Amino acid sequence: MYFKSFPTVNWNGQEMVDLSRRADIMSKLQGDSLVFLPYTLEEGDTMESVAYNYYGDAGLSWLVGMANDIVDPYTDFWKPDDVLERYIAEKYTLEAKTDLNLDYTPEDIQVIEWTKNETITDNIVYYASKYSPDLRITRATQEGGKYASAEFIAMRYYDYEVQENEKKRNINVVGTQYVNQIIDEMKTILND
Repeated sequence: MYFKSFPTVNWNGQEMVDLSRRADIMSKLQGDSLVFLPYTLEEGDTMESVAYNYYGDAGLSWLVGMANDIVDPYTDFWKPDDVLERYIAEKYTLEAKTDLNLDYTPEDIQVIEWTKNETITDNIVYYASKYSPDLRITRATQEGGKYASAEFIAMRYYDYEVQENEKKRNINVVGTQYVNQIIDEMKTILND
């Protein structure tokens, strides 16, 4: 449904959907507090299941994405625990392999353990102040001895990814009374 309204382009002799054009309909609706309703994702939720449960049509998953500035569902949308752990393992395999000096690709469980390991520093994203968590310093700054170690806590890759994922749990859905208006406006914008 979403891509039906996109114009096409000729690329290497093939007619393709022009994905470079993205409708900015949501910015027009930002001022209306009734357009967006809060929704908290639960284990097992996907963009498709949210669209189906809320709008009665899984094909409107693009609307869930658009309402939350989700471009890439794999990286931008909240992940259940099992998917998050696979994502972490994939993302940090090369660093774990390098740090552990391995010639082979480690198993997911080894990578996960490496991202949590408190005896190393190669898995630290930053250090956060115990007293003001928004105050952060780099690993190099902390290891350079410029700050007292006891005042800052290491944020390791695993905890960082879990924290970032949790920020994505609370999303917005578009009120059902606006769905047809958004679909019509999108068609108009993209076909101009």
